[in-house]
Amino acid sequence: MADGFPLENELTLLRRQLARDRELRERAEVVAERRLRQLHFRQQAAELIEIVVSVAYGAASVEDALRLTVKGIGNYLHCAAGHLFVADRGDSTKPVSLESSTIWYCAEPARIAPFQIATTQATDACLRNGLPGRALRHRKPVWMTDIASQKRFVRAQAAQAAGFRTAFVFPVLEHGKVTALLEFFTDTLGEASEPLLRALDQISAQLGLAIERQRVRSRLIYEAFHDPLTTLPNRAKLLEHLQLLLEHSHHRPDSRFAVFYVDLDRFQQVNDSLGHAAGDVLIAEIGRRLANCVRRDDLVARNVSADTTAAGNIAARLGGDEFTLLLENIHETSDAMRVAQRIQWALAA
Repeated sequence: MADGFPLENELTLLRRQLARDRELRERAEVVAERRLRQLHFRQQAAELIEIVVSVAYGAASVEDALRLTVKGIGNYLHCAAGHLFVADRGDSTKPVSLESSTIWYCAEPARIAPFQIATTQATDACLRNGLPGRALRHRKPVWMTDIASQKRFVRAQAAQAAGFRTAFVFPVLEHGKVTALLEFFTDTLGEASEPLLRALDQISAQLGLAIERQRVRSRLIYEAFHDPLTTLPNRAKLLEHLQLLLEHSHHRPDSRFAVFYVDLDRFQQVNDSLGHAAGDVLIAEIGRRLANCVRRDDLVARNVSADTTAAGNIAARLGGDEFTLLLENIHETSDAMRVAQRIQWALAA
């Protein structure tokens, strides 16, 4: 029996060693799993940022950028629903209000219809107590798990009926100010990962830059094709539209359009006797009257003189007294004659 003690001791030591090895292996597996999960979240966050930047910067308008972003995030994260709130600053003396937009992402539209109605009706309450309000105040992403049990979530009942479990909201920042809020809902319980929250922060900033870029682009395009004094389409826009009509008439010989040229007699005398400011008022009023003479789908343009070197050359543009009216879809010559009569009456009034 005495000879058995060393063997038992050796077995005990071996069991302890195996237990320690098992514990170390389990710890290593936990660490490896955590690192793999973190790597997955980082990769997911990077891909999400790439998707948003791609669609936002490639969109044709601000509305398209926001719509494509809501759709892109909803698809990538397998959300049940996504929605856009617009932050209306309006009167600077009053708190910012949120307006429920028509931009939605719906995996199953019929299923979330009641929730959409609840969102539209509860906008003010959302601002004061809900997730959008918190994201608006803190200008940071906000995450909520098990939303049906959250007493402060004003749409909890509608969310529960739709089967939503988790919600998150993040703001769109332009120059540090919230201009919109994007909210999303999922059917599963999920905690916010640090990489995803950081990604939402980056998306917030990138989306704001993309929207600002779109606004600048839209403004530049508008200024390039519109007369700043009358806000009518300018000569470049008229020629572009005329070219389209000519191409259309080439393919459709039966189509007709009419072009009117209007020149103000003795306009220079107004400038010389009353000053350029009075001439500006006259030009703007003539433009307004001509615009009222044609149908909504007709195009009225104020011509800029041929020697104008830049769209912003105020002196050259102040002297312009020529207008052109372009009428589409003319069926009979009498249609154009009626518009011509309307122009004479409008300018003589």
